[in-house]
Amino acid sequence: MKLAHGSWVLVTDGGKALILRNRGDERRLDLNVVKVRHQSVPANRVLDRDRPGRFRTPAGDLATAACGTAHQDLEAVFISKTVRLLDRLADTTSSAAVVVIADPRALGIARAALAQKPGLIVQSEIGKNLVHQEMDTIESAIARHPA
Repeated sequence: MKLAHGSWVLVTDGGKALILRNRGDERRLDLNVVKVRHQSVPANRVLDRDRPGRFRTPAGDLATAACGTAHQDLEAVFISKTVRLLDRLADTTSSAAVVVIADPRALGIARAALAQKPGLIVQSEIGKNLVHQEMDTIESAIARHPA
């Protein structure tokens, strides 16, 4: 994929996020780190010590009174705040192209958050968790991704 000069890249997994900017041109990517965010998300077994009760459905299966987990909720808040930060950094007086790289669940959360930011135009989505990889790996994943 070709990524224009000045385009933004968001790489996240719900616990860590990289906000990158392309300082290169369409032929040669040069991603620079603009912001790194970390969040320590405890394991779900620690967060759900007082979890909702379970009950039997008419079919005889066990069900819970609540959906989702506290761990997933914390990750969703982290991703939403990261998208708001990206919106402020991009200073979207016009439109800014964004490539989102995240695992599929985090990608869905980021997609919903980006939909509320009309100045951020999602150019492409890559459903891989590359947040802990080297910059060369991230750049090559973008370069290999079809436009």
